[in-house]
Amino acid sequence: MHHLKKHCRSEHFMHMWNSLGGVVGLLALMATMSVRDVDILCRCFGKCKSFNDLEGLRERQFSSLYKTLLNTDGKDLARLRNPDSRPLLFHYNKILPACEPKTAFEAANKGIKIKKITWRAHAETYQDLFIATIFPPRGKGKKITPFKFVLESNSIYLSIRTLVMMASNPASLEVNADNIIEDLVKPLARRLCNSRAKERLQTNFYNTLVRCINMEPGIADKLDYPIISYAIRAWSRTHNKARRMMSHLLETLICLMPKEYQWTLDRIANELSHVEIPLRFQLLSLLLQNARPFEIDIELFSRGGSEALRSLSYLWPPRLFYLLPSGISLRLFKLLGKVHPDGNFIAADETYGIETVMRCSDYGKNQSGDVDMLSALLHSRHHKNDPRDTRWRIATQRILQDREYKAMSAQDANERAKWAQSAIHLSIASGSLSLYEDTLYWARRFNGDAVVTKRLFSKDTLLTQEGLDILSGVPRAIVKHDTSLVRLKEDVERANRIILLYAEMLATFLQNPSCGLGDAHHVRRLPSKVIFQREKRLQSLMDSVGLSENEIYSAVWEPSIAMLLHVERFELKGGHVPLDSMRPRGLLKQQSFPGKPKSHFYKFLDKLGEFRDRLWQEYREGVHPILAYIEAPWPKGLPIQYLVHSMPTTWKHPMPYLESRAESILFAPRENLLSPVSLEKEAQEAVGPFVEDFIFALSVFVSLVDAGPERDDRILRIWNHAVENLTSDHIPKERAIWY
Repeated sequence: MHHLKKHCRSEHFMHMWNSLGGVVGLLALMATMSVRDVDILCRCFGKCKSFNDLEGLRERQFSSLYKTLLNTDGKDLARLRNPDSRPLLFHYNKILPACEPKTAFEAANKGIKIKKITWRAHAETYQDLFIATIFPPRGKGKKITPFKFVLESNSIYLSIRTLVMMASNPASLEVNADNIIEDLVKPLARRLCNSRAKERLQTNFYNTLVRCINMEPGIADKLDYPIISYAIRAWSRTHNKARRMMSHLLETLICLMPKEYQWTLDRIANELSHVEIPLRFQLLSLLLQNARPFEIDIELFSRGGSEALRSLSYLWPPRLFYLLPSGISLRLFKLLGKVHPDGNFIAADETYGIETVMRCSDYGKNQSGDVDMLSALLHSRHHKNDPRDTRWRIATQRILQDREYKAMSAQDANERAKWAQSAIHLSIASGSLSLYEDTLYWARRFNGDAVVTKRLFSKDTLLTQEGLDILSGVPRAIVKHDTSLVRLKEDVERANRIILLYAEMLATFLQNPSCGLGDAHHVRRLPSKVIFQREKRLQSLMDSVGLSENEIYSAVWEPSIAMLLHVERFELKGGHVPLDSMRPRGLLKQQSFPGKPKSHFYKFLDKLGEFRDRLWQEYREGVHPILAYIEAPWPKGLPIQYLVHSMPTTWKHPMPYLESRAESILFAPRENLLSPVSLEKEAQEAVGPFVEDFIFALSVFVSLVDAGPERDDRILRIWNHAVENLTSDHIPKERAIWY
C-alpha cells in the first residue's frame, strides 16, 4: 500500500491507474478484498491529494471511482454497477479527500463528515464553493454545519470573512442563528486566543459578534462560559483605547448570556487565573458588576464598597484572595470581615491536587473555611518582608495560644488531633519560622498520643504548599527590608532545625508498639521535598537579586548538607528505620531532579555524595569490622549508583567527586574487576548490596560532557580499556561471537 500511494502521488499516476485496470479493474479487485483491506486501500487513495495535480486528472479519476462505488443498486445508469453489495459506505468515504471539490461538497451536503485535510490542495476552490453555498446570490443559503470542515482547514481570515458577511446578510444569519456559535464563533474565538492574534483583529471579531446578536437576538441563547473566557483573555491582551472598547464588548456579552448561566465566585476565580496579576481586580470588578446573579459595583476605598459587599450572601473561595495582588486581597478581606462580623464568609478550600493549610483545615462552622487561617496567610504575604508591622503577628499568636489550649484540654483524641494540627497550620500560615519552631516544640507533648502524632505526621500537615515554602527558608523576592545574605542563612538553618525536630519526634513515635513505618512515610519525604523547593525558589531569587553561585552554596546548600547528614546519621545510629536495600539511596531517593539546574545545585549534589560516602564507610566498618580487609572492587562506603540515584542526560556541569568515582570504576585494573568473589559468609554479608554499577558509572562519565570530540574520546578510551584489560578466556572464541 505504501508503494501504491507513492506512485499514485507521483507523475506516474496514470501508468499505475491503468495497470490496476482503472475503475473497472478496481471494482472487481475491491469486491474480492476483505473489509479491512478495502479500508486500507480507501485511506491510501484518500492521501493521494497533491499540489502538482495541475490538470485535475487525479481528482477526476478518484471522483469517478467514488461515485461508481456508491452505485451498488445500479440506479445511476451513467455509471457501472458496483458488484460488491456489502455496506462499505463508511470506508468508501475515506476516498473523498482526493476527489474533486464539487464531489466532496455533494457528499457533505448529504451529511457525510469530511476531514479538514480535504481543502489543502485547492484551497481557493473550496473557499469559493463554501461562500457560494452559504451566501448564494438568490434565496437563503445553507447552514454552515455540513461544510465547517472548510473553516477548520483554512486560516482564521476565512472565518472572520464569513462572520462579517453574516453581519451584512440577514437571510443567511437567520438560517444559521442556532448553530453559528458552535460552528463558527466558538472555534474562531479559540483560534484567535491560542494564536494570540493582534488586538485589532480580536476587537473587530467581538464587535462583529455583538452586531450579529443585535440583528438576530436568538444567537445570544447559545452564548456560554467558553465564549466569555476567550473574550476575557482577548481583553487582557489589549491596551489603552482598544481595552476600553473591549471592556464594553465584554460587558455586553456577559449581560447577553442566557439567564440559566449563573456565575459563581469559584468560576470568577478561574477566570482571574488566566490574566496578569495587575489586571485581576479590574476583571473582578467587571464580572461582579455585570454577571448574574451578582450585578453589584464594589469599590474597596469607599463606603459604597462595604454596602455592596454586604449584599452578597456567598462564601468567598480562598483561591480568589490568593490570585489578587497582596494589598488588594488584604483590603478586600478586611472589608468582608467588617460586613460579616461572625466571620462566616470564607468557603472551604477545594483546591484538590494541592495540599494547603486552608484545604486541610476543618475548624470552621458548617461549610465555611478558617477565617483566622486565611487572615494569617494574607497578612504574611503582604507584610512578609516588613518587620515593623507586628500587630497582626500579635493577634495571630493570641489565636494560636487559644488553639493550643483547646488541643490540651480536649478529652476526645480526634478533637485533640484536630486542634493540634490547627495550631501547626496556623504557625505555618503566619510565615514565621520561629513561631513554627516554637509550636512544634509545644506539640512534642503529644508524642505518647498515637492519634495526635499520626495526624501531625500526615501529608496534610507536613507537605502543604505553605509548609514547604516556609521550610525552604528562601523568600520569593528580596526587598529593602530583607537583603542580608546572613538572614537567608539563618532562615535556612532555622528551617533545618524544624526538620530535625520532626526526625526526633518520629524516633520517639516509632517506639510506640501501635505505630508502624507506614506512619513515618511523609516525615522521611519531608527533607527531599524541602531540598527541591529550595532549588526551585533559588532559581527566581538569583535572577532578581544577583547573588553569586558561591554565596548561594554557602548560605543554603552547606547547611542543607549538614541537615541531611544529621538526619541520616541519626537514623543509622539509633536504628529507627530498618536497614534495607532502599536505605543507602538516601533521603533524596524519591524526588525527581530538575532538568537543567544551576551550577550551585550540581555542587550540592556532588558534595553531598562525597560526605554520604564517608558517613556510610564509618557506619559499615562499625557494623562489619571485616570490611577493613576487603579490597577493591568492593566499595567501603556507598557504591556510585547510591550517591546520585539518577543522572539526567541534560546535565553537563562538572561534578568532580562523582566523575572521579566513575573514572576509577571504568578504568580499574584487570586484577580488581576479574578477581573471584569471596565465598566467606561474613565477607558476603559485609558487601551485601554495596556493589558498583558499571553501567551507571559509564552513563555518568559519558553524559557529563557535551556530544562532540571529548565525549567520543571518552567512549573510545573506555572501549579500549575494556577490550585490552577485561577480556578473558572463560568463553571459547567460537561461542564468543554469539554475544
